[in-house]
Amino acid sequence: MKRTFFQMAEPRWMFTIAVGLGMLLWSWLAPSSIPGPYGLYLGPVGMLGRFLGENFPHIVSSIVYVATFLHIGEALYAAKLCWDQRLTVGTSLKWVLQTFLFGFASLRILRSRTRTA
Repeated sequence: MKRTFFQMAEPRWMFTIAVGLGMLLWSWLAPSSIPGPYGLYLGPVGMLGRFLGENFPHIVSSIVYVATFLHIGEALYAAKLCWDQRLTVGTSLKWVLQTFLFGFASLRILRSRTRTA
């Protein structure tokens, strides 16, 4: 019997991860376009992003690649968990996409749900 269960990650985690990954990509692709002198308009995060992007681009690119591979790995693990639990294709796609975008915030929910099932 195919099963369906899906739960969105907590909004605070979704927001934090989305902003963090967005800032990371911005620092990697166009650090000089971060607004304000030294990125000041976005506070300490903007300043750090601009500083790292302009002065240490190799570090920022390494972080981007590692984060990408980690999120891909987490999404593949989520797919395995969904397969093991015999979830429907639609439900599995939701879990895999959410885990790819938000990583551990989604994966920990899926793992807790599959342990109790």
